[in-house]
Amino acid sequence: MEVAIHLPEDIAERVQAQWQDVSRHILESLAVVWYQSGELNEEQIRRLLGYSTRMRVHAFLKEHGVPLRYTVEDLEQDRAAHDRLGI
Repeated sequence: MEVAIHLPEDIAERVQAQWQDVSRHILESLAVVWYQSGELNEEQIRRLLGYSTRMRVHAFLKEHGVPLRYTVEDLEQDRAAHDRLGI
């Protein structure tokens, strides 16, 4: 889905002066809000932003001061994966 946003000229000029890639900035801002609200998980954020790894998502969230949502279930899944991989 593509979404178009109309910005008044004065606002467009201001945001372009602050963020060179306004579209990317808006997308990243939405990703942060949606992750914080629980609407999207790490995998969805990874796909939305086009990152190849979960670690890049973690770095992105850290850059934006967003703590990870890491549950006991997540820990158990990670432990099981490590056991399967012999790590």
